[in-house]
Amino acid sequence: MSADTESKPDCEEKSTKEWKGLESVSNEVEKAATKINVAHQQYHQDIDGLIEYVANVQQQFTALKETDQDPISSFSIIQSLTRTIERIKETVSKISSNHKELHSSISKIGKAIDKNFVTDDHILGKEDVVDANKQGALMEIICEHLLRLGCIDVGRTLIKEAELDWDESRLEPFMELNQILRACRDHNLDPAMQWVVQHKPALDARNSPLEFMLHRIKFISLLQDNERRALEYARHFSSCSQRHQKELQKLMACFLFSKNGRLSTSPYATFLNPNIWMEVCDVIVSDACALMGLPCESSLAISLNAGCLAATSLLMLKSQLKYPHLHDVWSNADELPIEIDLGPKYRFHSAFACPVMRSRSTEANPPMRLSCGHAISKEAVNKLLTGSKPNLDYM
Repeated sequence: MSADTESKPDCEEKSTKEWKGLESVSNEVEKAATKINVAHQQYHQDIDGLIEYVANVQQQFTALKETDQDPISSFSIIQSLTRTIERIKETVSKISSNHKELHSSISKIGKAIDKNFVTDDHILGKEDVVDANKQGALMEIICEHLLRLGCIDVGRTLIKEAELDWDESRLEPFMELNQILRACRDHNLDPAMQWVVQHKPALDARNSPLEFMLHRIKFISLLQDNERRALEYARHFSSCSQRHQKELQKLMACFLFSKNGRLSTSPYATFLNPNIWMEVCDVIVSDACALMGLPCESSLAISLNAGCLAATSLLMLKSQLKYPHLHDVWSNADELPIEIDLGPKYRFHSAFACPVMRSRSTEANPPMRLSCGHAISKEAVNKLLTGSKPNLDYM
């Protein structure tokens, strides 16, 4: 009987167990959500009733003042204030008690997760991945991630404590980038416009659409207020008219719907979509990182996201390693014994490794395509031409 046949019932049993675990956690979540909704409604009722009661006491207090009586000397007012204080204490005590019950329900969710799912995750990592020689590179990756997020002060502290060889000039592009992004989130295009003018040659070299996108937002904003000003501003599109001709035609057609707010119900209503600002921010980050020689997404985020995607496959692999004939599948080499598909987003081009010579290609030994469609290194081709017999079992 094959190993696959032996392991199939265990896999089915594991899937059934995981499904039951999901149901158990889902039930606890539903119970907690129901209790939270009920408590939320009760909180509103109690607090609204308390506010109404206090308002009535305040009206009594005001009425006595209007009759030139001292409210403090009124026995009824003193009784009302005493009852108000007691009612406030009762309401606070009731809310606090209900909150403790909610906390108990939420903690049951965590207990259900711990009970039904694997918590032994040592298979997901290696202790010697980050040794002393790689600590500096790891700190630089973390620092770069912090700077991308706009945590400049935290980044400076990390640079100082980790003793990284970074000067202030290396922080300036990140500071400028975050200032531009903050302005764009506040619908202020001026900093982004200035940045585009400063880096126009480099942006044009990579065919960036950023300049056109900024002008488009400004044009639509002016069109909604004043057609003449929008028409005058349209001259700014001259520098990018060839690359965005179809988009420009749509923008000019917006003049037909600019009056009486008809643009929002026109075929060009997408120009008013608030998500356009987020798209601009994404392009700014992409262009700025490209000019700094950095990927659009931070290396730390890429590593963490890729690790999370691979976690399920690695845990499944761990469940299969309990079989004796699979003990040696995890070799000492720096590689995984299985292929893990992380999707197209995290699929990067790697160096070509010749399947014949078992070596990576270089500029002096580039990959060569054979007439049969296979690719091998130039060194392997030379061996074939000279009569040597390299290992061609893979073919």
